[in-house]
Amino acid sequence: FAVVAVEPLPEDGRTISATWIREALDSGEVELAAGLLGRPYCLDGVVGSGMRRGRQLGFPTANILPPHGRALPADGVYFVRASLGGGRGVSAEQDSAGERPVGSDAPLSALFGVVNLGSRPTFDEAERLIETHLLDYSGDLYGERIDVCFLRQIRGIRRFPGIDELRNQIERDVAVARSWAASEPNE
Repeated sequence: FAVVAVEPLPEDGRTISATWIREALDSGEVELAAGLLGRPYCLDGVVGSGMRRGRQLGFPTANILPPHGRALPADGVYFVRASLGGGRGVSAEQDSAGERPVGSDAPLSALFGVVNLGSRPTFDEAERLIETHLLDYSGDLYGERIDVCFLRQIRGIRRFPGIDELRNQIERDVAVARSWAASEPNE
């Protein structure tokens, strides 16, 4: 095989590097990281079961453990695009259009969503998870692989005084995600 050396690529007077990309992720600047990478930063994993609190709050989530050894964005709530391969559910849009029947093994197109990455301080849980609520999706994703691409940070993680306050904030987060999704290409 041949080796081709390339010159360092500068951006805003600084050389693009893995260190700079990790720094951007560490501070939750996923848009900067995407610009440096030339694509959004993505993580993937197999959906496992959680405490089912998202479902009880009206916002079911697909939960994956952060991949070992991978850089992670700062703890926070993010607007994401997620790709599912061979999931058993369908998005409301795909179902009504008849494009993908329930139970099909064909991959779904990308769906927008909201991710809580990190702990759940309202419930005194410190384990870091990637909890993805997919907009306009229903179905069972346990055991399915999901690829989550971080597009923008919505807010940081914080403790809420109670379940109702948390539910209200999630509603606001989903509304922000919907408004951003309306202006994003869904590739």
